[in-house]
Amino acid sequence: FFVRHGESTNNTILRRLFKAMREDSLTRAEVESEWGAKRSTDPDLTEVGKAEARMLGEYLGLGLDTRTKHFKVYTSAFKRTCDTTQGILEGLRPEKYSVTVRADIFESGGVYTFDKEGKRTGPGACFERDEILARYGYGVDLLPTKGQWYTGGWETDQESRKRASGVAAWIKSKEFYAAHNDGDTVVLLVMHAHFIDHLLKAMLEITSDEGRFDTPGMNDYGLQPMHFETANTATSLFLVNPSVVVTKWIGSTSHLEKTPKEVLSSL
Repeated sequence: FFVRHGESTNNTILRRLFKAMREDSLTRAEVESEWGAKRSTDPDLTEVGKAEARMLGEYLGLGLDTRTKHFKVYTSAFKRTCDTTQGILEGLRPEKYSVTVRADIFESGGVYTFDKEGKRTGPGACFERDEILARYGYGVDLLPTKGQWYTGGWETDQESRKRASGVAAWIKSKEFYAAHNDGDTVVLLVMHAHFIDHLLKAMLEITSDEGRFDTPGMNDYGLQPMHFETANTATSLFLVNPSVVVTKWIGSTSHLEKTPKEVLSSL
């Protein structure tokens, strides 16, 4: 499963800004400026996002738990993905899962911030390895031993595509298959919408964008001739071995039978 994180505080900011841009009350440049001023480099989930994660965990637990020996979860090191993973795990039995944090499935752009001229730069503030271990108890052997996990600058979409190609090659590899093919293992990768767009294209060998429509100086897939839109906690499911990729579904939100608002009102 490819899983997007639940709704974050940054998502609520972007939703408002893009609505203003559609209504012509803000220009694209003004949206970028306000985004830089108000966003967090490593945002929290909203209460809605936490509910979405729990609902996905219940869905997986009820639908697969009795038929699955083990859930192997790989999560991005951003707080919103670690928190989404935590919510998902509430629906699974502790003896049935393990979690590893990967430093190569982060959101396109990386942990970026803005300089005085309003240009994207980095790194912004994010977790250190020991913070993730202490807060969540996830496996952190793949993260740097010292300092925060992200130390680079702003990542362009071209660079993100290259990273997605590497992750796709890993998922399709004989080594991945051997490590997870015990007959009853389900793999979840908890990631981010923009990177999932790049990863889906790499998995399905779609190369139509190739950077020709990238927006200079920012991460924006909206102008690509074709892109995958992934809702919060939406899942895409594949059956994979080194010779074939079977696509079961893309961008499903069937686990959200009730709206997060309805779930929250009953808590």
